[in-house]
Amino acid sequence: MPRFAVRIVAMLLALLAALSSHSGYAVDWTTVTGDGKFTVQMPSVPKEEIVMIDTEVGQMPLHIYSSAIGDDFAYSVFYSDFDKALLSRTTPQKFLQGGQDGAVKKTKTTLRNSQQIQIGRWPGVSFVADNAQIVYTSNAYLVDNRLYQLIVVTSKKASDKQTVARFFDSFNVTDK
Repeated sequence: MPRFAVRIVAMLLALLAALSSHSGYAVDWTTVTGDGKFTVQMPSVPKEEIVMIDTEVGQMPLHIYSSAIGDDFAYSVFYSDFDKALLSRTTPQKFLQGGQDGAVKKTKTTLRNSQQIQIGRWPGVSFVADNAQIVYTSNAYLVDNRLYQLIVVTSKKASDKQTVARFFDSFNVTDK
């Protein structure tokens, strides 16, 4: 399990707590273009940050876009460009599976559903995990050497499949 996955999950849980200070549920969906290589709709203008993470081949930047709806919904897009030598040590599916396994372990959730997906010609994994407090839903794609992770964490009481689906369905990889 890649060490970066553990740090990503920890940061997402911290973001859920930090972003949940909104008192209302008014949603103003906005299209995010990231670095020009992807687009996604998020429920508000996201907070953007770059953090350095440790990997087997040294430090690398993790790009994070995050927004929230009220106290119960946190939406995030993470991406990192991995060294091709690191990726050549495993298959794309095993790489994606390792991220899924790490997220489930770190969030202390139980895996409820997992399936292989793809966007264009690129492989991905989609999964849902939960515990008594949260529902953790993720789609991850390996596009060449870039890993995109779309994550929604909701409180168990406020899970909204339609809003979550809007976020995931809006994600698109561009050719720029």
